[in-house]
Amino acid sequence: MSRLMKAPALFRSVAFAAALFAAPTAPNAQTVAPASVTVPVTSDQDLWVEFGQAKPGQEQAFAQWSERHLRDLAAVPGVVSGQRYNIELTGNAHHNLPASVTFYVVKAGETSRLDQRIEQLTKDGRLSQDPSVDPAQTQRVLLRPLWPVVLAKQIPGTNPTPLGDGPLQDHYLVVFSDPATPEKEDAYNRWYDLQHVPDVLRVPGFASAQRFIRIGGETDFPRYLVIFHFYSRSLEATNSEIGRRIKEKITVMSDAFGTQHGKGFMATAASPEVK
Repeated sequence: MSRLMKAPALFRSVAFAAALFAAPTAPNAQTVAPASVTVPVTSDQDLWVEFGQAKPGQEQAFAQWSERHLRDLAAVPGVVSGQRYNIELTGNAHHNLPASVTFYVVKAGETSRLDQRIEQLTKDGRLSQDPSVDPAQTQRVLLRPLWPVVLAKQIPGTNPTPLGDGPLQDHYLVVFSDPATPEKEDAYNRWYDLQHVPDVLRVPGFASAQRFIRIGGETDFPRYLVIFHFYSRSLEATNSEIGRRIKEKITVMSDAFGTQHGKGFMATAASPEVK
């Protein structure tokens, strides 16, 4: 049965957890008001994820173009809103993730026409690709929610107190993954829905979670996505707590979870939401 017809971690081992978040990017996060961070989507919306990065030495031009591109793409018919994020903690080089990501919320009935509209607008010159953009690092993935947002306050044993001693910030923990084998897909989804999401939401400062399934875009991305929204005063403190809970088996792992092609990162909003 398709997962789209069903209603309901991160890592298979402590070593994988350490590898996934072992390489922090430059500290460029900014404090963002909680109300401005609105990635979770509703049942009649899809999520368009666009990764991008500047060519070496062209970071300022890329940042300026990214702001224009966000506004232009958010104005495309069918796009509800968009928001750009800096990827703050990411995995090793084999995860191949650029420095920034933009989430666009799209009306579900318009997703089949979105590619054609963007292509036509690009040909017309109304959507431009700046010379500062590294085309090899541009990746796009289209996803559909598997179920509504789950709030941490709905899960027994959660703790809203953020970790760390610095300024309070909003963050997202974003993980693309697949089952270890096709035969383990049902076990993978049962574990994710019933065990893993509640376990991760019990990490102090975690606020919500939502799972998605890929329906288009780059085919080398894993099929499933989970987005956790959390508050923290230190990403390193939160990352360490995630690792501790895995090591001490407070967060229960499953051999149905595949680690071979997983892509994961922590991100902080770099722009306001654009509608």
